[in-house]
Amino acid sequence: MSNTALCCELVIKKLRENAAALEALGADGEEAVRLLTATRTQSVSGFHMSRSMILQASIIRGEHQPRGDEFEMSALFEDLGIVGMPRFVLDEVCTDTVRTDKQVLTCILFNATQNASTHGEKGGPVRVTATVTDGELRVTVANRPGANHDKLLAALHAQQTPTGEWELLGADLLGVERNVLKSTGCGAEGSTFQGLNEMAVFASAFRPPADTHVWVLPEGVLFELRVPVTVVAPPTSGDAHGDDEALALPKGLAFVCCDDDSIPRMCAGVVVDRAEADAAESLILGESYEEVAGLVERVIGLAARLGDSRVVCIFDQNLDFDAGGFSGTGLVGELRARGFGGLLVIQSANDEADDERIYVAAGADGSIGKAVKGGVHEMLSHLARLWHAKYGAQARTATADG
Repeated sequence: MSNTALCCELVIKKLRENAAALEALGADGEEAVRLLTATRTQSVSGFHMSRSMILQASIIRGEHQPRGDEFEMSALFEDLGIVGMPRFVLDEVCTDTVRTDKQVLTCILFNATQNASTHGEKGGPVRVTATVTDGELRVTVANRPGANHDKLLAALHAQQTPTGEWELLGADLLGVERNVLKSTGCGAEGSTFQGLNEMAVFASAFRPPADTHVWVLPEGVLFELRVPVTVVAPPTSGDAHGDDEALALPKGLAFVCCDDDSIPRMCAGVVVDRAEADAAESLILGESYEEVAGLVERVIGLAARLGDSRVVCIFDQNLDFDAGGFSGTGLVGELRARGFGGLLVIQSANDEADDERIYVAAGADGSIGKAVKGGVHEMLSHLARLWHAKYGAQARTATADG
């Protein structure tokens, strides 16, 4: 998800958490939530639309090579921006880690979920499932009838098209149904279906191709995708390193995030929320020179009160103010000199292997790029790997007990 979408999500959450303040704003408050929700939706759509266009061109030119990404479906749905959205209902989502081409799968499901939310019943629920059985991933997206649904059903009957199966991979069928939609005024802006050709292109990029269908029924529309995947086996109990990587970041940690840019600071609020961190103890700093100047003392105080293993610090590498500047590695060095043993991570646009070696040499435990592929979910996974690598099973037990 884009930074804009993450910031909108955070503001919406804060507004809804403070019901009294939202009610006091009256109509203005509801309008603010509506505009923020619309901005979030547009940001997510624009982000994925741009990626889809580039990927589609690559597939058509024969340049795309199928990838074997490993991920959970919950992470993919989070990237799509549908997790926690009021209209989307995730009925059943498998917890398996699967291996397949995530970028292609994301593009197909972006179109499917956009179709359902935009062209289904106005304000109605969009129900999503994702299950894995015998090495096959099945994803469904269902919506209630939209404004043009009756006309669509009537047109399909008139064309003697079976009311039921609509196979997107059939080139002949694509032409027939596109004409049917246009003849009933459902072919473009008001259609229940958008991007049929694009989804067919994306489905063909899998090896073997994905099996993709749409069912048009009186009670609504059901999109279904089936594609073979490899289920990644969890590490064995004897593999201590593997166990560390499989574990999530412990809940209740105190985050100290520092950036001189307001957008990353707002995104840090999303990270703290998603990590289920100790919000009361966590600090998001960097708005002023004075805040950064006092950072080291505040971190030392946190560690003395909570313990080193409960403090996670994420610092921007370049912090510039009119009164002067700081470097993330400089702050890291000061903290290590003061005996701080907590997790220290540099977040920078310069995150190549050579850059990370410089950060680690200064005392950091690792680094994270400014644009993390996979969004907040992948960022938290990376922090979890760093945390478990640093503290191991003994610290995990102590944190769980404390």
